[in-house]
Amino acid sequence: MDANGNYSASDGTSYSVAGSGPPVQDVKPTGLSVNRTGSTATLTWTPGSEAVTQIAAARRQGDRASMQVSGALNGAAGSYTFTGMKQGTYEYLVIGMDANGNFRGADGTWYFAAATD
Repeated sequence: MDANGNYSASDGTSYSVAGSGPPVQDVKPTGLSVNRTGSTATLTWTPGSEAVTQIAAARRQGDRASMQVSGALNGAAGSYTFTGMKQGTYEYLVIGMDANGNFRGADGTWYFAAATD
């Protein structure tokens, strides 16, 4: 990974995992909490004040095939509900992004909140 957050494959192909342009500093969601009832998990959080887009994800520990992703959420969204959850311990993640698609700062800090139930 280079200083701009780009990865290069062994064949020289370059992949960017950050957006373009300077990152916005206040897109990080905070205070993520999970309320799990049966097969439903509702995540609530406080979005960063400058988040344009957010994505929520849930994955049962040890089961990569169980990954659920919300798709793009409005930057002001503060909750998302996952359904069809099986028994087990889950890991949850909410990522905030700025208008340029950046989800981490130039210093490598990721803009996310995480929780486990």
